[in-house]
Amino acid sequence: MSASTILVVEDDSIQRRQIARVLLQAGYNVYEACEGLEAIRMLHARKADLVLTDIRMPCLDGISLLKYIKIFFQDVPVVLITAYPEETEELDPDAFLCKPFGEKELLAWVQRLIKPPDYHPPFQG
Repeated sequence: MSASTILVVEDDSIQRRQIARVLLQAGYNVYEACEGLEAIRMLHARKADLVLTDIRMPCLDGISLLKYIKIFFQDVPVVLITAYPEETEELDPDAFLCKPFGEKELLAWVQRLIKPPDYHPPFQG
């Protein structure tokens, strides 16, 4: 089984790279976008099993990206990342991560939403 692929969308390059590093070390394939329009182009070119996106970004924000994904990529779970949880009312992502968050919290949500890369279902005999 190949590793799951995660798209990380974050305009802060330091935070984006930190998130990507944690996911890569956990065995996931990761690709990155710095804003929503770039993420949409990437999603059309390459499959993602999960999208982690910041809310506040230039060009196309995370809320608009969430709405787009829910229309055109319904089977792809989305985790919204925000330092402003009050902005998330009435949204319907698969999960929220409130900044600051730790590696364990990040990986826990990822593992809830997609199977870990080394997952093998138990034999049902």
